[in-house]
Amino acid sequence: MGISFLDVKNQLMASYMVNMGLLMDKKSSGQSISEDPSIDRLVEIRTVLEKMRPIEHKLKYQINKVVTAYKECKLDPSDPRKFQPNFAALAKKSQDGSSDEEKEEQEKAEDKNKVYVAPKLAPVYYSDDETMEERKKKMTEKKMKRALSSAMLREMREQYTDAPIEIIESHDLHRIRENRKEREKTEYEENNFVRLSVSKKEMAARRKMGTMSALGALADFDDIGHFDDSHQGEQAKKKRKLSHNQKKHKGLGKKGGKRKWKK
Repeated sequence: MGISFLDVKNQLMASYMVNMGLLMDKKSSGQSISEDPSIDRLVEIRTVLEKMRPIEHKLKYQINKVVTAYKECKLDPSDPRKFQPNFAALAKKSQDGSSDEEKEEQEKAEDKNKVYVAPKLAPVYYSDDETMEERKKKMTEKKMKRALSSAMLREMREQYTDAPIEIIESHDLHRIRENRKEREKTEYEENNFVRLSVSKKEMAARRKMGTMSALGALADFDDIGHFDDSHQGEQAKKKRKLSHNQKKHKGLGKKGGKRKWKK
């Protein structure tokens, strides 16, 4: 692929060099060049070359594109000729497809020759054979363990028994987050020598967290009720009474919205 503009320019440049060589030859030999026709041809060629400069500037993008394509031996991604069909690629794809099919057939044949291995399953305890009494007994044991691990009973056991004291560190997610914020705030104040103001909301949150952490364990008496069977009976009675009252209110709503009073 060539550009006719460049062909014309090359011909003019060659002609210009030939005429310049003839003129220099005459001057070196001492001949007169006042009426030499090569001077007129040089002026004409020089004028044409100067007139071609604006045209060359407009064709600069196209010329650079062609030169780049020849240097890299490949087309630009925006060139429409890049989308023409490549028969070599089609042949390669068909060969790859046939090789893939052969691989799949080979893998299937290998799988058939392999020995079957049963999947390993973890054994699970089947609890449907248990009676209702056994389930209640297990639930009671779990509640007893949970109640015995409460903070209040642990402190009482440490106070009135001779057993060694257990040191347990409990971490609250909300407290950890607040401690991290306080640490970052302190580092910022120490690095920048600035004291940040504390809002009323932050002060209230700090007081609330302190009181909740101090009284949270003392106010939790729910676990102690699991030691007494009468506690469970009272809870069942309360549930039955609540369900009875709810049914009664529903019956009144169905009979009519307004009550009639006797005069």
